[in-house]
Amino acid sequence: MAGKYDEIDQMILDSLTDKPKQFYLIYGGKKLYQACVMIAGPNTDPARVLDRRLQALKKKGLIYHSKGWQLVPF
Repeated sequence: MAGKYDEIDQMILDSLTDKPKQFYLIYGGKKLYQACVMIAGPNTDPARVLDRRLQALKKKGLIYHSKGWQLVPF
């Protein structure tokens, strides 16, 4: 069964490379922004949804932050 955040997590991973990417550039993607809005609901800032998902992916060891968000090299 797919988790609630699987789609947004995949969109985030697809938007990142081995080059640093700033938060606002990730958040600026229309589909990703819309997914954040849908998850956030009326009382939460959609940017907080993206921030929480970035932190969750970082905790899983899939991405890291160094002058911007990047994929962990394998």
